[in-house]
Amino acid sequence: MAGSGLVAQAEALYEYYLSTRLSRAAKAVKAAQVELMRDSDSVAKAQNLRRAEEEVRMLRSQLAMQAARTAQALRSGSRSSNDIPTDQSRPSSSFTAQQAVRAAGIADELRARSTEDSQPKDGRSLDFTASQARRADRVSREREESTSVASQGAVPFISDDEFAALRRSTAAPKR
Repeated sequence: MAGSGLVAQAEALYEYYLSTRLSRAAKAVKAAQVELMRDSDSVAKAQNLRRAEEEVRMLRSQLAMQAARTAQALRSGSRSSNDIPTDQSRPSSSFTAQQAVRAAGIADELRARSTEDSQPKDGRSLDFTASQARRADRVSREREESTSVASQGAVPFISDDEFAALRRSTAAPKR
């Protein structure tokens, strides 16, 4: 049936969309890790890295569920096409050959990209980069906890004397 084939195509298209989003999110994590390494004191950059990592985890789980849905749609589509064999429900051998060539080219390109992305540009190993990112995350969490208002008993950011001194310095006439 044509309807089940369209469902399978739609599921496969959504799976591709999720895989593309996952790829972009993984690149965002790498960029956030680099930014955090450049400025390890930045709480905002540490939070940005955590958000990016959470998005990757969410997209991975969504992609796994979508892959199962796509496989189920393909199985149900193949069952229905086996029930009603028509020449229109099966692609021609030339179309299948063209698609195989395109798929092989895409797979080669993805393999090349993944090997490029897996090698850090500065010569460091992935394990070292990952351990540094984990360390930066741990350090930022420790700093965040130690500088938290709740852990300090609501200590003001600036004392009254410092505030008065700042007011006096800004109120002084400029020459």
